[in-house]
Amino acid sequence: MGAVEEMLFEDPLQLWLLLAVVEVVIAAVWLRTRSRRWKLALAGPVLLGGALALTAHLVVTDGEYIAAALKEMAAGAEVGNFEPVERYLHDDCRMPLVRRSHMGREALLAACKDAQKRYGVVVVQPTGIETSFDDDAVVTDLWTTVRLAMGQTYRLRWRFEWVRTDDGMRVIEVELVEPKEISDRVFR
Repeated sequence: MGAVEEMLFEDPLQLWLLLAVVEVVIAAVWLRTRSRRWKLALAGPVLLGGALALTAHLVVTDGEYIAAALKEMAAGAEVGNFEPVERYLHDDCRMPLVRRSHMGREALLAACKDAQKRYGVVVVQPTGIETSFDDDAVVTDLWTTVRLAMGQTYRLRWRFEWVRTDDGMRVIEVELVEPKEISDRVFR
């Protein structure tokens, strides 16, 4: 996503600040001249700000879509509902492992369900999401706090690679980046 799209749709704060400065300048000129034209011009930045707010609210960017998908998957995994995970994993999804080359989609889903039962995951809280867009590659780093029924808490860092499909963005690769040693113990 380009800088303009990000500024318009995801983080329009800089544009709102610019519109506020323009509004102050127009107000100062109007106070000096008391011209009807400048009085009408006062409505311009306000109307543009409203249109900007509406646009930012209505347009769902890839970054917002991905963040919502990850939060939905985390919420589902927390309660043992892996339907959102299944929905967002591409049919060719894989997970690279240290002891063997990789795990396919079905094995990954089975391992997730098994880990939920075996370890009693009670909290899966996303604490940070960073998505980068490079040419056709879309990669997201997700930081989570996971708490188990026995009271242990783990901070995990995941990496998701996304592909665009007819059904929206789908995960083609998922990797547990930190701590690596959990990957082999949980995802056998």
